[in-house]
Amino acid sequence: MVELDRAGKVLKTLSAPPSALHMSLATDERRLVVRSIDPQTRTRDIWLIDRTRDIATRFTFERSNENYPQWSPDGKKVAYWSDAPASAGIMTKQLTGSGETELLYPAKEELVLKDWSRDGSTITFDRQSATSTDIWTLSLAGDRQARPFLNAAFNEYDGRLSPDGRFLAYTSDESGREEIYVQTFPDRSDKWQVSTRGGNDPRWSAHGNEMYYLAPDQHMMAVPVKLSPSFDPGTPQPIFPVNVLNPGQQADHYVVTADGQRFILFRPTSSRALPTTTVVVNWAGEFAKR
Repeated sequence: MVELDRAGKVLKTLSAPPSALHMSLATDERRLVVRSIDPQTRTRDIWLIDRTRDIATRFTFERSNENYPQWSPDGKKVAYWSDAPASAGIMTKQLTGSGETELLYPAKEELVLKDWSRDGSTITFDRQSATSTDIWTLSLAGDRQARPFLNAAFNEYDGRLSPDGRFLAYTSDESGREEIYVQTFPDRSDKWQVSTRGGNDPRWSAHGNEMYYLAPDQHMMAVPVKLSPSFDPGTPQPIFPVNVLNPGQQADHYVVTADGQRFILFRPTSSRALPTTTVVVNWAGEFAKR
């Protein structure tokens, strides 16, 4: 886990537990939460990382899997998915006091949490259907019902809400490759394509004046945007090469500080973690020659 400036320079390396992935940054920007794999039980657990002290501490201790953590907007609890037999689904756990847990939404199938809206009213998550990955939302007011927001025949995932809650950015392969799109929320009345040459894992800046995403060539991209009176994206620009860990995986690879100047991400410890791929075309013709 490394912290970079906007030019891609490594400012510091942060301590992280084994096989850490799926990071989320607290609003105070002091703490991160990640998923780790216990080397003995091979189960997933949630860990907290203190940026200022560079200390990682375990947060969940159950023998079940806890995964895909997201901070609450007030920084007082963490939401995650658990497969605990008695309470499988979306859980929250308090950071202070008794560390009380609460089951928000029961679900035995794996749900990949992606965002918790700034007003605390909505959690977005990815859910696998019979043929594709879809974006769902969980309302934390009233009946606490989960509903599909995007559930087309192609894959749609990484749903993240803008700071004002009026737009949702996401990744979709509807064009035949991954691209970044934005739709109005919750009515889906308008839609925009943000990336132009592929991309995944979108993020909003804290002030809503910029978006970020990962390009297929492993560059961090920045896009100037306007949210008012309507969504208006500018031209995507590469800002630095990232070399993230598991670039093709549906994971929260990075976070950005509120000022847009610091990027924290997971990257391989050696070049061996990103092997090259050789594609052979017209391979059947080679047999004819022999």
